[in-house]
Amino acid sequence: MSSAAVPTILESLALVLLWVRVGGRWPGLWARVDALEDRLWAREVHRLPGLRRRTRAVSCVFALVTGLQQPVLTWRRMPVRNLYEGFLLIMSLSSTGVYELNAMLLIVLSDVQAECFRGLSAVLRSTAKQGGNQLPSEAVEGVRVLYNEVCRLTLALDASLGPILLVTIFADGLYVCRFILLFLTGSIPSWYACVRVTITVFRFVYTILAASSVHTEWQATRSCLLRVAPCRGGKEVGRIFMQIGTDRVALTALGIMPITKSLLPAVFGAILSYEIIFVQFNLQTIGRAFSNSTASS
Repeated sequence: MSSAAVPTILESLALVLLWVRVGGRWPGLWARVDALEDRLWAREVHRLPGLRRRTRAVSCVFALVTGLQQPVLTWRRMPVRNLYEGFLLIMSLSSTGVYELNAMLLIVLSDVQAECFRGLSAVLRSTAKQGGNQLPSEAVEGVRVLYNEVCRLTLALDASLGPILLVTIFADGLYVCRFILLFLTGSIPSWYACVRVTITVFRFVYTILAASSVHTEWQATRSCLLRVAPCRGGKEVGRIFMQIGTDRVALTALGIMPITKSLLPAVFGAILSYEIIFVQFNLQTIGRAFSNSTASS
């Protein structure tokens, strides 16, 4: 087994084991989602399982990409001459499927939480309309309780998805770093590797953007709440102003970093920094690669 295949297989195994661990928490998570659906929209209105059209489209795209990758990967490794090569083929197919399914699930679950904040914002606006664009004083405590429930769902989802987000960011970032280093050293991979790294970058970017939408929608809900909350009132109003002023709601990778839109340029900056370090250790190899390319041209 090649040295490049070992990390990929280990990362895929880690993702599978982490999703198995998350699977044991599904009943509790979806019970909270069902309860929130009744309060954010209406009873018997199951909006979240349907999700939005964009999320369904993204899921179809990932399924299509996986469906195209698997036959190409199988064709590239044919014929299988022994048991070892058959094992490598099975592991490669499994790894490809695991990563695409992992990204699809992360995007869908992140959008579920973001949709909850959108629903909460809609509830705030509709309630404020009844009181002249301000929340009635008697509704403030109920809004605060509902806001806390949505935030607690975010914390529960983050506790489940944190390790998976960390492994995903690390694995995809490491793959992109390795590809860039091979490109700089003149070891240009095959066309299939170029297509695969393009898919990896797209998956990496879209997963982070989907996870960061939770923080973005929380900010929109927070702004809406600040705008419609009454300026005067009892201790309930003071309590909600204090809470939304100190909260910072977002998915995190085990609490290491909040997944926000600013994370994307930070990650690409880190990749660039590591590439500069790698290049310094491979200056001779890169120099020979550029000399060979100049001579051949």
